[in-house]
Amino acid sequence: MEPRPLKKIYDTAQKVTDRMRALAKTNSIETRFLHQRFALERFLKRLSTSPYREKIVLKGGVVMLTLADDMLRPTEDIDANIEDLSEQTVRDLVTTVAAVVPDEEDGLVFRTEELTIKPIMEGGDNGLRALFWAEYPNEAGRPVRVRMKLDFAPTNPRNEFRLDSLPSTLKDFSPVAIPMYSWARVFAEKVHTIAKHGMFNTRAKDFYDLVMLARNGRFDGEVLAGALVEVFDERITPAITEPLDGLSDEFAIIQQQIWDNFAADRNGLSVKIGTLLEVIQEIRPFVLPVVTAAATGESFTKEWSPGNGWQEVTPSLVPRQEFLK
Repeated sequence: MEPRPLKKIYDTAQKVTDRMRALAKTNSIETRFLHQRFALERFLKRLSTSPYREKIVLKGGVVMLTLADDMLRPTEDIDANIEDLSEQTVRDLVTTVAAVVPDEEDGLVFRTEELTIKPIMEGGDNGLRALFWAEYPNEAGRPVRVRMKLDFAPTNPRNEFRLDSLPSTLKDFSPVAIPMYSWARVFAEKVHTIAKHGMFNTRAKDFYDLVMLARNGRFDGEVLAGALVEVFDERITPAITEPLDGLSDEFAIIQQQIWDNFAADRNGLSVKIGTLLEVIQEIRPFVLPVVTAAATGESFTKEWSPGNGWQEVTPSLVPRQEFLK
């Protein structure tokens, strides 16, 4: 493929950043959030056309954007599982993908001259983090720079995944088709985090994401319970127990400031969901029956739909394929 003409890169970068500035103003958010999100999307677009597409499974905040295209959902990095995790594998992936000539000009250049790769220290994760820069360049030599952060963990061969499309922040750019976590796995990992951290949990975005799942998804109870057992089994501790301190009224009252900070950082949230106590009271009917089934080993044949909650299975009325896996 021919090299990208510099003039076209500069012109497109100017148009893209102008559009994001207008979009940020319309949505009352900081432009830097859109710079970041678009850069993540376009890196994934390049990855989706590279050989590494078959070696990774996307997880984390970016996956949530395929359920509800939420302009304000906090998404500042890419999380993925990768085959044969090593520093060299991650380095090769980043440099290869950064060099891909995009099939549609987006005005972005990924700079890997200062690429650093280091172990992920927080949360006890056995992973590697890649840090480098994305630039929206201009002829004046003063590019808009975005810090790129990619977190990689080893692939678990048991993990189910799906092929889905990530929508673009700027709608005339094509979506990204890429392997992603199953929704059951997303649910299970968020519940595991709440159980693990208990009263000391500061990850407000997990509560936000569970509300989004409850409001936008339709789920098979047995599938969610099975995924929950699998995640707790993989990570050994804590055991699945009831009740969850991290879904208690007491926790919500104590940690309200965490929720306030989360919302304030984003000039409010796209979906109005009140105080942390109100959020947790909305989440509990969605999460706790699944936790009970996973903890006791009892069959849980109900199915979840927004507005109706958990109901007995009615196969003649609801085709199974309509439910998220």
